[in-house]
Amino acid sequence: MRIKIRTPTQKILKFGMTFDAEKTVKNGATVTYGPWNNVESYSIPTSPIEILYEAAGPRLLYESYDRHLELSHWGNAASYRDDIVLRNNGPSLKGHFTRLTHQAQTFLDMLPTNVVTSLEMRLPAKIKEAFYVDQIGNVTTSVFRPSTSSSSVLQVKPRFPLLGGWKYSFSVGFETLLRNVATLRNNGDTKVTVPFSNIPGDVAVEKAETRIILPEGANIIDVILPFKEVELDYETTYTYLDTIGRPTVVIKKLNASDAHNQDVVVIYNLSLLNAIRKPVTVGLTVFLVFLAFSLLRRINTKI
Repeated sequence: MRIKIRTPTQKILKFGMTFDAEKTVKNGATVTYGPWNNVESYSIPTSPIEILYEAAGPRLLYESYDRHLELSHWGNAASYRDDIVLRNNGPSLKGHFTRLTHQAQTFLDMLPTNVVTSLEMRLPAKIKEAFYVDQIGNVTTSVFRPSTSSSSVLQVKPRFPLLGGWKYSFSVGFETLLRNVATLRNNGDTKVTVPFSNIPGDVAVEKAETRIILPEGANIIDVILPFKEVELDYETTYTYLDTIGRPTVVIKKLNASDAHNQDVVVIYNLSLLNAIRKPVTVGLTVFLVFLAFSLLRRINTKI
């Protein structure tokens, strides 16, 4: 039995020893424990091993990652919106922050390595109309590079530098054609394949939640998840001019990362009656409004 642990840097300040110190070897950025041969069960002590290494960059954490994905057959669109609470878990700032000092450090290229000034997010291919907003409104300091073959890239820049211990709440969204994520099966069912998340590399997530909002009246047949240890739930979401609401698949995952950027498959059936429910409802509403307006005009209000 041999255990190898590889760190991001060769500057390993401390690495724990096992009960057999002679079989603990450090080689560059790798620490190797073992090997041990002919090991019987429970014969090796199970005390934890701590490794301390230098990490100069920021430690990014999503306290929450909430994805809302709405599917529209009439709009031929799949609309995404990710609401994110970002925190820099790096060393906290000592003293007070001053914009003058920060600008001087930026100009002299002496900015501390644990400060977050931008974040690169890899999004699905064939997307359009990407946006980036926060609690104040639209943020124009972003760069969107769409792609039709590989992943698209959205580089976001917060309104202020994110120092250690600071938080920043923002939302990103984008849209793609429904045919890019949905296929019609021979039996009339619709199969939708969408990513559970688009978490950047080296970012940990405390709580991730994805809501897949299906068309009104859809009947969910099956949900195929790419990984285990998730909470699967079903809800009903009401939007404009809905009568019976839209079935919603809710997937919750604790302690997620970019390794969970995998596809979720939802299979559902949408009958013709439910498919035309929304345009019929809109048409009937407009007709009733005009009818009421016409009747009100015929009422004689003169005394």
